[in-house]
Amino acid sequence: MKTEITVQLFDNLETIVDRLSGQGGSFIEEYRINDFYFSKFSFEEIKMIKYIQLMDKSFILREIIDDKTIAKIVYKNKKLDKNGNVIAEDKLNVNIDDVSKANEIFLKSGLNCWCELKNHSFVYKLGDFELVIQVVKDLGIFLECEETENMKDMNYNEKFEFLKNFVCSLNLKMGKDFSCKKVYMKYLNNLNTEYTTKNK
Repeated sequence: MKTEITVQLFDNLETIVDRLSGQGGSFIEEYRINDFYFSKFSFEEIKMIKYIQLMDKSFILREIIDDKTIAKIVYKNKKLDKNGNVIAEDKLNVNIDDVSKANEIFLKSGLNCWCELKNHSFVYKLGDFELVIQVVKDLGIFLECEETENMKDMNYNEKFEFLKNFVCSLNLKMGKDFSCKKVYMKYLNNLNTEYTTKNK
């Protein structure tokens, strides 16, 4: 399991790109990810259970768009700390042919699509690190940074603090939560919208 941090940024995208480039960051790639979170729980049940339990019993229908479109089903096995923050995760995934048909099959079989998360990602290389700038629909801009190979001998707390100190050195306006749960944020934003209520 790899350790990563996720933090919300409050500069605009142009400022973020300029500051990364000014510190020697080089652009690597750009892509889009559309995630559809499915669970056996009805929306009424989802409102009653703990978020950790919901994520444990959910999988993702994922569409990745760059030069070509890739579709897959993803399950994330997450390791959490005592506050419910993700400190590491393993991913199991399998490729599929068609997101829209899979989406239709899951809905017709009684599964609930309780969250859609769509982001436009820009990847930059800075030193040993790859920084993923994510422009997430309805939420804002986030930065993800994952541990590197030369951190493998550190324990989790050391890795987390090292990553945190590194991103804090980038001179970007950012939040104080370095374990942002984008899915949970979107879910809370959707509680009273037509999107969530139509899946009851």
